[in-house]
Amino acid sequence: MKSNIEKVYSKLPKTELSAQKVELANLKTIISEYRQINSSATNAGGFILKAKQTLSKSLKNMKSLQKEMAETQKIAKNLGIESKELNEYEKRINASLSEYQKSIKALNSL
Repeated sequence: MKSNIEKVYSKLPKTELSAQKVELANLKTIISEYRQINSSATNAGGFILKAKQTLSKSLKNMKSLQKEMAETQKIAKNLGIESKELNEYEKRINASLSEYQKSIKALNSL
């Protein structure tokens, strides 16, 4: 003969346990995906920081080069020399400075 407790358990729906297993499986998946996404985001943050540092250093160096270029252009003018190559690199330096500044500004907004 079955006891009263056994009779009650036998009448309970059996799907509760399987539903809990599904919920646990979903939770494990969510935790795993969260960790993976969070790790990727952390890595991206590191790349952004490294990019900012690299661009800042490049900007500083390019500004120094711009000063050298201005001095060289001044000397060339005093000597009566007009150099297309100097003019071209002066344009390139100025364009690079502008791009570096825009990139740093964009990275700072992240």
